[in-house]
Amino acid sequence: MDRLTKEQREKNMKAVKNKGSEIETLLMKALWNRGYRYTKNDKAIFGKPDIAFKKYKIVVFCDSEFWHGKDWEIKKHEIKSNKEFWYNKIKSNIERDKLVNKTLKQQGWVVLRFWGKEIKKKSDICVNVIISEIEKAKKMSFIRKLSTGKSQIIKNKVFCEILRNKLPQKDNLHTDTLDYLGNAVLKKDKTISKGALNNVFKINSIKQAA
Repeated sequence: MDRLTKEQREKNMKAVKNKGSEIETLLMKALWNRGYRYTKNDKAIFGKPDIAFKKYKIVVFCDSEFWHGKDWEIKKHEIKSNKEFWYNKIKSNIERDKLVNKTLKQQGWVVLRFWGKEIKKKSDICVNVIISEIEKAKKMSFIRKLSTGKSQIIKNKVFCEILRNKLPQKDNLHTDTLDYLGNAVLKKDKTISKGALNNVFKINSIKQAA
């Protein structure tokens, strides 16, 4: 039998939730000490994640074992009072977490979740997992810039490297040949400038002179 009033129960539940912020603070401090900056409880992101790295589209949730139903099929039998209320509450939290995960992933976010005991006992491992995802995101960002042509400088350098390997080590090419090649390339990819091509031929000329 539940001896608490609705108001008393709500007050107790809020108190338990506030205690859960301990694991959030622990992980946040560990990340901060490693030089990583983040936003906290961003309401603009679905599910209001505990930690978010917006630049890399990575979110982190710090889940307490009780509230988020760790090993729920076993643990639910340990509840002795007000079973119906707690069954519905925890089950609702579990379903909510699934919805948050699915929605964020569909929006292109990487979702990381850590249990409270993981954070308390192995915070370094948790931080390393997060850092690993950040590094992956950095690499993917570079690849996207390269493939979409957003960075002309990067793309020109890569193109120059390709031409260095392709050009024959013979006499210098004439200006009209350079213009022809430049125009042909520019028709296919306007982000590649004639200046980049000129640099390649200059480099090639220096090799020839040597």
